[in-house]
Amino acid sequence: MIWNEIGTKVSKKGRHSKGYVLCINKDIVDKCEVCKNNDLYCTVKVKNGSSSVNLLFCYHPPSSLVTTKSILDAIYEQNSKIIIIGDLNARIGSFGCDRKSKDTTINT
Repeated sequence: MIWNEIGTKVSKKGRHSKGYVLCINKDIVDKCEVCKNNDLYCTVKVKNGSSSVNLLFCYHPPSSLVTTKSILDAIYEQNSKIIIIGDLNARIGSFGCDRKSKDTTINT
């Protein structure tokens, strides 16, 4: 099974932004359920008997107003296991350390 969200091109020059391609092996596709998807993330629940794990495939552009925490809150299920895969473009500013950075933004 192949699931994709095509990136968008915002100008004539440069490359597309956002987007992802998710391929699920045919041997486990019957154990997978795509729960949520949009242009920033896709969540897939993989079931194995009585247990399951949620996979979060994510692209979080630096310009996004959506926080990583809000994405996790949207998919969180009590007592669930979550594996996060992707590009979160984490920006940590100086985040309580002696790190010298011109980038003061914190988007964790």
